[in-house]
This record gives sequence, C-alpha cells and structure tokens, in this order.
Amino acid sequence: MIIQLYPIRSDAALTLIRQGDRLILNGQVADFSDLAEGESRPCEAIGCDWIVTGVTRRDGRLHLGLLLPHGPLPFPPSEAARAVTHPAPLEILGDGPVALPAYAGDAPGSASA
Repeated sequence: MIIQLYPIRSDAALTLIRQGDRLILNGQVADFSDLAEGESRPCEAIGCDWIVTGVTRRDGRLHLGLLLPHGPLPFPPSEAARAVTHPAPLEILGDGPVALPAYAGDAPGSASA
C-alpha cells in the first residue's frame, strides 16, 4: 500500500490501522478488498473525509492520498515541521497501526505529541 500524505493545519488527530486491503481511520473502516488490479474508486465514493484522492490498485498495491493533520508550525519552520509539511509517501507493507509523521508544535499554547 502506498499512501501520499497531504498536510493540513488541524488540531484533529488521525489514527490509521491497516488490515489487509482495509484501512481503519479513527475507527471508520474503508474496505478496498473488492478493487481489482487496474481499477480505481473516486474519493467521493469512499465516504471518508481523510481520503482525499481516488484509490487505485496498481501492481497489486493500493495507492491513495490521505490528509495529514498537524499542529501550529514555527516560523521559520524547524526540521521537525518540514518532515510534516513535506512528507515522503508511506509504503505500508504489513498490517497493524501505521506511524504517521507528527508535529504538535513548539509554539506557545501548543500541545506536545
């Protein structure tokens, strides 16, 4: 599974778990087990606000885009902030919880991760 991340400023948290061809996003299940090789499903048909691109199966892998919420960013951006605002795509090989880049911020009043 290949996941492209799209950073967004938000205080919301995202938990992501992979179970085969299913993703569990904050408890909401998105099941792509019926998606055949070469097929795509538009994000509007998925019904999950976290998934912001269509989902396609290519070379046996699911490809999709997710929002990546992050806290307030410092100015100028720190290295930790850049890792969240310019994340590399995730290649998810196994089942279980998926570690997402996180940035809680170091601005006054922001929470720590």
